[in-house]
Amino acid sequence: MHTGDLLVELLQHYGVTSVFGVPGGQTCALYDAIARRPNQMQHILFRDERNALFAADGFARMTGSVGVCDVTVGPGTLKLPSGLAEACHSSVPILCIISEVPNHWKHLYSRGTASQAMQQERLLDGLCCYSTTVQDPAQLPDILRIALSHATANRPAPAAILIPHNIFDEPWDPEQLPIPQQSIQPAVYPSFRCRPCQADVQSALSLLQESQRPVLLAGGGALSSGAFHEIIALAERLQIPILSTFSGRGIVTDQHDLSLGLVGNVGLKSTRNCLEQADTVFLIGYKSAQNSTFDWTLPRSDQKIIHLDIDAAELGKVFKTDIGLLGDAKSGLQMMLDQLEDGSASPPSVSGSRTEWIQTLKTKTEKERHQLADRNQSPLLPQRVMSELTQQTHKDDVVVCDASYVSGWGAIYYTVRKAGRVILTPRGSAGLGFALPAAIGASIARPDQRIIVLAGDGGLSYSLGELATIVRYGLNIKILVFNNHSLAWMEHWHRLKFSEGDGTPFHLNAVDFCQVARGFGCPAATVEGHEQLAERLKDCLETIGPALLDIQTSRDASPLPYYVDSIGLSLS
Repeated sequence: MHTGDLLVELLQHYGVTSVFGVPGGQTCALYDAIARRPNQMQHILFRDERNALFAADGFARMTGSVGVCDVTVGPGTLKLPSGLAEACHSSVPILCIISEVPNHWKHLYSRGTASQAMQQERLLDGLCCYSTTVQDPAQLPDILRIALSHATANRPAPAAILIPHNIFDEPWDPEQLPIPQQSIQPAVYPSFRCRPCQADVQSALSLLQESQRPVLLAGGGALSSGAFHEIIALAERLQIPILSTFSGRGIVTDQHDLSLGLVGNVGLKSTRNCLEQADTVFLIGYKSAQNSTFDWTLPRSDQKIIHLDIDAAELGKVFKTDIGLLGDAKSGLQMMLDQLEDGSASPPSVSGSRTEWIQTLKTKTEKERHQLADRNQSPLLPQRVMSELTQQTHKDDVVVCDASYVSGWGAIYYTVRKAGRVILTPRGSAGLGFALPAAIGASIARPDQRIIVLAGDGGLSYSLGELATIVRYGLNIKILVFNNHSLAWMEHWHRLKFSEGDGTPFHLNAVDFCQVARGFGCPAATVEGHEQLAERLKDCLETIGPALLDIQTSRDASPLPYYVDSIGLSLS
């Protein structure tokens, strides 16, 4: 046996069951070790290293455990930054296993003298919470433990282990270097649930009780913490409406009377109005990002802010915070509920005007979400497609969105009927090409569930090769292409900022996605008008294994109210 066997045995010890990657000569020991343990660990082979990392990301989001990917030295590592940035900024724990040239080639790095050699740690340092190079197989147990603890501690992030070729291939004798037998914590997150100060919790409750129009705003940290029950229970007890960011979608079902859905530049006017009208905003697992704060204009300085977050750096980072609660979202909210339960904090008497305000908000958001859902026109409105999709899916289906407009179509218009990871969006760095590979990771994590990809024609083109991966593994993934033959967000931005021109630079030439999909062995069909939508969507969703539906959609539709109002986008 060799170091690859040692690594795989250690990974199994931490509960790792799946690895996503692309091989190189320097990582063959890893592949050899996994191949000899077919019933204990699986390796998912990708066509592109960047996509392997996106898949590990999707797997981690769906399982609550570390996603593991492997790449080879040099060109493989150079494909990682896009996915690392997404995982880092979305707080997703990833372990990257990266090969390195042999140690005795170190002095020959300059300008590729040693084939594929480069300063890999320098590239990784800005996007990983931890990266180091293994110099001896005996170091590997400690290095892996440290890497996984960094990846899952507090705010999760990617970590990287680099293993030189000569170390990877070095013989391993289990008797000389045994696997540690002490109890090992699985590689899950959050690994520790710290609790905020009791006095701060009491102050936060008092402020919420004194407020006339408080609002809960749930970010990705609330979802990662699994604070589903606690947020609903607190909102019900105090009668507070719930908004969420892209990363927080799924914290509560859309049918709940207090649930108003997504808020942000990509969102509805009614949810923005809710945030504007609040006198106190309770931020939960929230990084105060540009989109959900309307370019950092909301919350306003005259609004009170309570912020609960596991990362101390987030408290007061952007906005003046009246009460900062440093701790895990689930644990912190449970402390609030406990205080209400034991009588140390009394629930407020909610006025009729507050109840009426919430009911009015709920009515407005539902009306706005559905106002274009039944409009039949060709090319189809994305809102119409999402309405049909909601009708034909069930609560256990998972929707994985690509970046750009389809993130908005999914996060706003897909109805969440079960609290949890129902909608995945790439909001860490908002890079195109996320959805298809992330759906593969999600499908490996949840093999019994149907995974639905929403992708634009521009975004899908980034990762088309992974259709072969989906077909090879027979994954239950349905790909809906919102095909407007354009980079629509860029076209609309151009029209908004530069009045001259018709957006032609952002138009895309027609691609026959159906023919491409069939070439990979994936069934496919086209929807050219509303009369075809219901039947062909049904056929796609009910196909056994993978399927693709190319839906011709309007180039003028936008999920950004600002764009629609500013440039008078026509939806007729």
